[in-house]
Amino acid sequence: MKTLLVPIDFSPVTAAVVATAVDLSRLLRAKLILVHVVRPPVLIAEYGGAMEGAAANIDASERAAAKLLARWQTTLSRRKISARTIQLGGFPAAEILRQAKRSKASMIVMGSRGHTAFYDLVIGGTAGGVLRKATCPVLIVPVR
Repeated sequence: MKTLLVPIDFSPVTAAVVATAVDLSRLLRAKLILVHVVRPPVLIAEYGGAMEGAAANIDASERAAAKLLARWQTTLSRRKISARTIQLGGFPAAEILRQAKRSKASMIVMGSRGHTAFYDLVIGGTAGGVLRKATCPVLIVPVR
């Protein structure tokens, strides 16, 4: 059976990404895996106190993400759509690619946050990072 890996970030484009993935899963008779990656905090201080705050932020981010993933799974389940959810921690592009390999994804369906070219050049875009290194097709759902 085909597998669609659907990275979501809970931004406004998430609903469009999930809707596109659901439509594709029906056409391809593929299973859906929704995945969210909790990013590590960017640490700019060399003080131990900053690490304590970072741990609390990570915990809060993980709890919030787990609730949002559960909400998406419930929404899909009510529509009679079977989907598995996975929450990961790390750098999104790398974790998405790792999960695609682990789940033997036939395709990755993800959104583009629509950052400026300068932002993507300096910070790097998740969608761009996935596109450059994916070993399966990647469908980018644009921000509307």
